[in-house]
Amino acid sequence: MTKQLIIRFIDSAIEAGTVLPWFLFDQQQQLIDDGHHALNEIYSQLSQENQDSLEVHIIVPNDAVLLAQVNIPSQNARQIKQALPYAIEELIAEDIENVHMALPNYLNVTNHMTDVAVVSHRYLISWLDLLHHHGLSPDSMAIDTLCVPIEEGGSVLVDDDERLLVRYSQTYGFSCDTAVFPYLYPQGLTESANEDELPLLEVLHCSCDETAQNFEYPGAIESHYKESGSEILAVTLANPQNKTINLLQGGYKQVDSSISVTQVWFKPLAAAAACLFLFVVGHLSVAMYFNYQADQLLQQSVSYYKSLFPEEQRVVSPKRQLKNHLRLMSSGEGGGFLSTLSTISAEFKDYTNVEKISVNQMSYSKDANSLKLELTSETIEQLDELKQRLAAAGISAMISSARVQNDGVISNMTVEAQ
Repeated sequence: MTKQLIIRFIDSAIEAGTVLPWFLFDQQQQLIDDGHHALNEIYSQLSQENQDSLEVHIIVPNDAVLLAQVNIPSQNARQIKQALPYAIEELIAEDIENVHMALPNYLNVTNHMTDVAVVSHRYLISWLDLLHHHGLSPDSMAIDTLCVPIEEGGSVLVDDDERLLVRYSQTYGFSCDTAVFPYLYPQGLTESANEDELPLLEVLHCSCDETAQNFEYPGAIESHYKESGSEILAVTLANPQNKTINLLQGGYKQVDSSISVTQVWFKPLAAAAACLFLFVVGHLSVAMYFNYQADQLLQQSVSYYKSLFPEEQRVVSPKRQLKNHLRLMSSGEGGGFLSTLSTISAEFKDYTNVEKISVNQMSYSKDANSLKLELTSETIEQLDELKQRLAAAGISAMISSARVQNDGVISNMTVEAQ
């Protein structure tokens, strides 16, 4: 039975030793375990049974995310995604290429207004790298203000240890200190306001009894909970009825580990069986086509070889002759480059053969004794796996930057030559 592990990031600066609250829910969304532990200890606190059947969900602070509504005159999802960067650009202070934009699972385009969450790539990359390093592969990342329990048409405030989390709707909210709340709340008190004009606001006081509270708002409906604010947010997120925004979209979308091998291969095998007859009928024409392609590739390889070695008159086997050149070069100044390239090629093979990771550019710096690669991958998780495999092979690799583009991740990796 799949269980839900929910971890709350109290702030955006998270390290391996940062102590975080976590909560474990069963399939009926009942809390069965919780605690406060360092991030690198949370996974080890779970039993083997819970580790084998686990969904991981992360709650991140609203302070690291911009929640906004933008006016895009279209109801087509594809057109909205294309226009979104231009609509967001004027709302943010940094370059649009440095941020990730996430949309709700459902697009509410009433009056052409589209809800969106904007977060810096550096936050997402840092968070995911830490989580993957410590055995936690998140299925979703939600924003704390969008985990405040709310009903349609209401406004709810959670008094969370002198930090206020306010939610106006399913996809909009903000957080602030108690002192500045009257200035940020759109329907806040004014000098001309009277008791009949006060906005209807529900205030949830956490970790307290009916007499202890840190915040008061005239006219608010007050509720007191002995549970902590983190637990209330986790319970709301565990409820499948809660509508929120998952930040892990596009290139950050995580692979669903709950899908069985049978589910993965059923459709491809069924399609292969349906196409078997057509393949048998057309196998001769296919063979001729590939023979033609092989001849073309051979001619291209010969041409490329001649461009590398124009003084060599006779080209019999480009592959064999190139290997001979590489063998002679390996004992010279380029030995470090060739040794490194030979070692990492074995680690890249499993990814490039299935087109999970492709190499766009490659350059070798003799002075820095390093190999720089520009890579394109499906997810940030694949980059982390490749980095770990290179480390296991004794190769030091560092990802200097990564950005999401066209549902993929483009990154720069530096490998130290051996």
